[in-house]
Order: sequence, then structure tokens, then C-alpha cells
Amino acid sequence: MDLKETYRLFQALSLDITFGAWCCLMAVSTVFDIEVMWHEQFLLAAAVWLIYTLDHLLDANRIDQQALALRHAVHQKFRIPILMFAAFIIASSVYCLFLLDSEILYGGLFICGFVLIYFTIVHFIKGRTFILKEFAAAMVYSTGIMLIPWIRIEEHQELLALFHLQLFLIAYCNILILAWFDARKDNYQKQNSVILTKGLKLTVKVLNVLLAIFFIVTVIALFGIKPGLPGFSLFQIILFLMGLTLGWVFTYPNDFRRNEVYRTIADLIFLYPFLVIWIK
Repeated sequence: MDLKETYRLFQALSLDITFGAWCCLMAVSTVFDIEVMWHEQFLLAAAVWLIYTLDHLLDANRIDQQALALRHAVHQKFRIPILMFAAFIIASSVYCLFLLDSEILYGGLFICGFVLIYFTIVHFIKGRTFILKEFAAAMVYSTGIMLIPWIRIEEHQELLALFHLQLFLIAYCNILILAWFDARKDNYQKQNSVILTKGLKLTVKVLNVLLAIFFIVTVIALFGIKPGLPGFSLFQIILFLMGLTLGWVFTYPNDFRRNEVYRTIADLIFLYPFLVIWIK
């Protein structure tokens, strides 16, 4: 297996998006100069990986033939090993829960409750066309990253809201773009997505609006806000580059369709914030 195939497997197992969530959390904590304990970092990574993995397993289970999407094919083929590893991660997470501060624990349990409702509606209730799966996923992803900063930081509440909004917008755009690329496969294998429930044209319009809002907010934050926090401007530049990358993939889709290159690049952007940790 060469490096390219190894990374595609890494991606199919949602390890890239998991590491990306960790990078975003540590970048935000670096900007605000707060400490995030090892067990808190582990729980965020574990939660993201478990949510994505369960989602892929349930999607793959509904497909009664060989899955077209690599992530579903991998979860079909390696279902038992993945479930065994998930059990290990869950057991480790239970141990880490006892190390959490009560505020973070309650916040995490609230998010878990939302996730359970989300999974019940999306995967087990018929006639779910009114549910925007992608919106919920982006909300959970961004809120999970920002949970500890919201609880630990008493000042700069407006900046926390800004970061939360930006991470939500970039995550939502990422998920919508991937759904846009995967629409044909999802339709053929009866997978639920916003493209199939709300229509391609409307989704493209929403994407354009969301990207425009993201760029406007980020440019204003970069040039109009000077909070005196080391790393703030750098993080805004990184977020702007994340948005530019998504815009590039969205604008020139035919350059990225082969071998799901669009998915590799779109998910890779969440590793960009590691530069904030490294440079600062």
C-alpha cells in the first residue's frame, strides 16, 4: 500500500477529520492561552471519531450491495474490527469522563443528547426530508470544538462567538460541498442528504451565500478587530485559507472528482490550524 492509498484509508476511517477537530481546538486554546488537559483532548477526538464512524456504519448497513463511496465500502468490509476498536475507545472514554470538570461534563452530555436525537431522526425515522443532516453535523462539530473555550474563558465572549460562527460556517460549507459531489452516489444507494431532499440548485445557492458570509466575517475580523491576542490574526488568515480552499474545490469541481480528491482536499483544510500551534 503506497502513501496515497494509506491516506485514503486514513480518511475513510474519519481519522483526518478527527485530527482536524483536535487541531482546531488546540489552535483556539493557543490563541486564548488556555490549557486543555490530555483527557479533554482525547474525549473530543474520541467523540468526533465515534460520531462519524457510527454514521458511516449505519449508512453502510443500509446499502444492500457493494458501496460506491470508499468510506462506506471500508465500513462494510471492516465492520467487525471497527466495532471492536470503537468498543475500546468507548471504554477509554468512560474512564476519562471521571476526570472531567463538572461544567465540561454537563456540556458534553448535552451535546451527546443532541447527537442521540440526531441519529434517531436521521437513521431510524422515516419521512425525514425536513431534517438537514449537514446542518446538525456542522453544529455538533463546531460546538464540540468550542465547548471547553466557552467554559474556560470568561473574557472575550464576543471573540468566542466569532470563532464559533466561523468554525460552524466552514464545517457546514465543507459538508455541503461533499454532499454536492456525492449526490449521484447517494441517490443511487438511497443515502439521505440535503442535496436529495432540498434540491441541487437551492443547495448551490445556500453554499454561495454561506461562503460569502464566511469571507465577509473573516475579512472584517482580520482587518477590523485588534484584540491584542497573539495568534488571533494568524488564525484568521488560516481560516481565510480554509475558505479559499473550499471555494477552489467548489468552483472547479471537475478537477477534483477523480478518486474522490475533492474529499481529501476538503477534509484536509481542518489540519491548517495546526500552523497556529506550530508557529506560535
